[in-house]
Amino acid sequence: MVNFHQIKAPTEGLPSILHLGVGHLPYGPSNQWRFSDRWSLHAYTYHGKLIVDGQSFNIIPGSCSLIPPGVHMQYLLKEGQGGRHHFCLFKSNATGTETCPVIQDLGSRFSDVDGYLVRAIAEHHQSPKRAESTLLQIIWKLTDHGRPSPSQGRIGQATQIIDAGLAGPISVPKLAAACGCSHNTLTREFKKVHGYSVVHFINQRRCERAKLYLEQGFRPTEVVNLVGVGDLQRFNKLMRQHLGQTPRQIIQT
Repeated sequence: MVNFHQIKAPTEGLPSILHLGVGHLPYGPSNQWRFSDRWSLHAYTYHGKLIVDGQSFNIIPGSCSLIPPGVHMQYLLKEGQGGRHHFCLFKSNATGTETCPVIQDLGSRFSDVDGYLVRAIAEHHQSPKRAESTLLQIIWKLTDHGRPSPSQGRIGQATQIIDAGLAGPISVPKLAAACGCSHNTLTREFKKVHGYSVVHFINQRRCERAKLYLEQGFRPTEVVNLVGVGDLQRFNKLMRQHLGQTPRQIIQT
């Protein structure tokens, strides 16, 4: 069985774009494909399940997938829910030693990666080679995110746990224990790497995830639970502190 948690990405050569744009997935069992000769890249703004050769992965707003050729993929969405995403199908004969997960939550980096994909979509009509260069930059960005830095391995592990648990309460002592260190050690390392506390980082992540939900039409009363805040007054305060905007302002823009 292929280890889809660490795939080798085609980083050592320019990809050849076959098709890219904005995709819309309807609810239903028909959302399944097998591409024998092409890679697929998707940037998601919705919830669902991605089944790759029988292995199940969660899709959340802010996640991105890079799926190699020759595997079966299926998308499962909730009843009544459709999905809109940016995507690119491409061929590549390149090899590479850089690895990344088949799907990953990009957190605060999603807008950067998705922005590059939007740029490639815009570029492709007039300058395919420029679009392919932009796509290669995206692939490198995904491997950079998927490969933990040796100096930040513990912080990377903590970040993954935080991103996976944003819908519920996150205890810093329990987080530290899961990373094999003390509360004080994790706090000190977070301060050194990010310049602020673990709690600040958690709240920042909650706000970034909340912004994605709001932009997709979720109501603030729904979002407070999806990002583990639970209280509208506190939610408004956190959004102003961390993003400089209230939920209402994000919806209006």
